[in-house]
Amino acid sequence: MTASRLLDIQTFMWPAKPDSSDIKLVMKQSGDVALTHVQDVQIGPEGEADFGTWFNLFNLGTWQSRCQLQSLFLRIEGEGPCQLTIRREDASGAVDAKTHVLTLSAGAAQCVDVGDFLVPREDGSPLKGLGVLSCRVQRHDDAAPLHIRHMAWATADVLKRRPDMTLVMTTFKREDAVERAVKRFEAYRAQSPLRGHLRMFVVDNGQSIDPQRASGTVEVLPNPNLGGAGGFTRGFLEARDRGASHVLFMDDDASIYMDSLERTWSFLAFAKDERTAISGAMSTERHPWLMWEYGALFFKNCIRQLGDADLRNWREVIDIEHEVADDMPDHLYAGWWYFAFPVKAAQHLAFPFFVRGDDVSFSLVNDFDIVRLNGVLSYQASFIEKESPQTWYLDLRSHLAHHLSIERMDIGRWSLAAIAAKFFLKNLVKMHYDTASAVNLAVEDVLNGPEFFVAHVDMAQRRADLNALTDAEVWTDFDPEQPVPPRQRVLKSKLFRFAMKLCLNGHLVPGFRFLGPKRSVVGDDRGALGIYWGVSEMTILSANEDKLYQVRHSKPRAFREGVRMLRNLVRLVWGYSALKRDYQSAYPAMTSEAFWRGLLDQRMLPEEKADPSGRA
Repeated sequence: MTASRLLDIQTFMWPAKPDSSDIKLVMKQSGDVALTHVQDVQIGPEGEADFGTWFNLFNLGTWQSRCQLQSLFLRIEGEGPCQLTIRREDASGAVDAKTHVLTLSAGAAQCVDVGDFLVPREDGSPLKGLGVLSCRVQRHDDAAPLHIRHMAWATADVLKRRPDMTLVMTTFKREDAVERAVKRFEAYRAQSPLRGHLRMFVVDNGQSIDPQRASGTVEVLPNPNLGGAGGFTRGFLEARDRGASHVLFMDDDASIYMDSLERTWSFLAFAKDERTAISGAMSTERHPWLMWEYGALFFKNCIRQLGDADLRNWREVIDIEHEVADDMPDHLYAGWWYFAFPVKAAQHLAFPFFVRGDDVSFSLVNDFDIVRLNGVLSYQASFIEKESPQTWYLDLRSHLAHHLSIERMDIGRWSLAAIAAKFFLKNLVKMHYDTASAVNLAVEDVLNGPEFFVAHVDMAQRRADLNALTDAEVWTDFDPEQPVPPRQRVLKSKLFRFAMKLCLNGHLVPGFRFLGPKRSVVGDDRGALGIYWGVSEMTILSANEDKLYQVRHSKPRAFREGVRMLRNLVRLVWGYSALKRDYQSAYPAMTSEAFWRGLLDQRMLPEEKADPSGRA
């Protein structure tokens, strides 16, 4: 098979820069191996470049169970004598390996047929148990240098479809982040063979980006600020009106390997099921090697899938890839930091949550077959670092609305009340009374029925209300010379924790604010409930340790918010049946095209209603 007849379906990913810290995530080096330029690996006599990494393996189970390829090749370009070892490791732990000796010539690709690995073993193993492919490269002749400049998993199969994919990015006054993302997309598209099938819409909720920034491939859509729900819906409707077959939702602060677009497009092009959608994984900018989530489930709360997997550890990588090759689990949803889906399968648009929860219900009510692909990952700031009274308010509000609105998510009045109670008690124990107040407000707003979401679709009044109630939990600048209490590192004994739970972390103990010690915590650790047990004052420092806020034990605030929550829970339980009926009746209309087109049209200024190209 000549290389010219093959289609690259999964190009190997390379680090952003030769000296980048992410080299070990895409390629493991041993011996005399150097990345002299991006996409130029020089391998010496004793060197080996091992591409057995999460970013560059090929998941046979995922591809074959959903695409059933008839051919598969490894394309390699470079210069010099090469020894190439290709390994398959299946779900049982069995390993097959084949070694090939090649002589690479500059400007000419060579292709190794690995189609034998597409067939299950004779023991009748299912396609999803085929396992993963990986490869490693060594220099074959000590006398001649070896350079590797391109590698890709490729196929000679005929495409089932040619997706026309529009990237939709919603932003609010983050001009610098958008400009970086747009430039990366334009540079990638200019050299990609898929350039005729990719375009981007930037939905500008802040109306702060010059529409003239538009190019032949990127278009800026000024939009009223209706949050992510309104922004992504606007982009979706525009993309569908322009003939897109697929849409990819992305956050403005997300960072991806641009070759994720090729992987996404290729999988959608070969998938047997037209409902196939791609959900990107997420990691944090602070810990890029640590998986935050590889998809998530929603049932009573958001349940991260395969979180905390170390992407540097091959055994852990193998385990998570075997799991995602399985059928789509119930209640799986895709975060809108990276979600590509077919336009025709989106029968319901977003519920007007503003932000938080719109992606959950969108996945749950539409008939997608959501697939997770290795290497398709978005780097973001930690969710815990983003926590505030407003995010807790938005999360609880959407949690309750999901279970009230979607018939198959009905959990009954007592389980629904328990969700609100848990949100409240977590923050009571942590002395986050501002957040406890926001949690109460969320329950009260849900009790007002689905009409509340329509009346407050832009969240302007509620954002002002939440800012007004936030007193203690406000980040302020931290002077490193400023003394702070000792770090809270050691969790107490089980008996002590049990005692603290019984007394609600001292809220039922007279004089506890004088008895409990003062402690401090940094970054993501502030989300761990256990470190608050027995503490009467906690200083929370940001991950960079340049900002802080303090929370203190207060029985009056705890009592006031506790009574308020009890009253809200009684109302929720008592009015559950009528509330559920109202939400389920309103949901189809509130997620319809007519609803959103009317809402967007009503709130747009005349100049926003004009086509950005100048056509009225």
